[in-house]
Amino acid sequence: MTGGPAAEPADGGLALTVRPEPVFLCQPGPGPPPVPPAGCDFWSLTIADGEQALAAPASALPEGARRNGPWRVLTVAGPLPLDAVGVLLRLAEPLARAGVPIAPVATVDTDHLLVPGAQLARAVAALRAAGHAVAG
Repeated sequence: MTGGPAAEPADGGLALTVRPEPVFLCQPGPGPPPVPPAGCDFWSLTIADGEQALAAPASALPEGARRNGPWRVLTVAGPLPLDAVGVLLRLAEPLARAGVPIAPVATVDTDHLLVPGAQLARAVAALRAAGHAVAG
């Protein structure tokens, strides 16, 4: 796990929470977009240039979809103002220095970072060392 509750973030730091359920990335394929099942804690579908990309728990993936993962989701405490500048940069820089790849997902209220499940501990340590608080 990641070491439990987070301390308060340092000045300029952000508060994040590790969501409990791993997710997988997949391409559902052609056809109508999939619909999230009831009770799904994290579901992100992006459609661009004919590609559908889905991040969801294994139990919510379409049958037969090629999957990549598991990934873990770190959610920034929100809501964040839509005109906030540099939020992703403040998180991506320490993760890049630690060699942790990310798949960012934004919503209206906040940002989420997907990190490879096997690198969660390294990601949490890098974010904490950069002054961010990480719980979960």
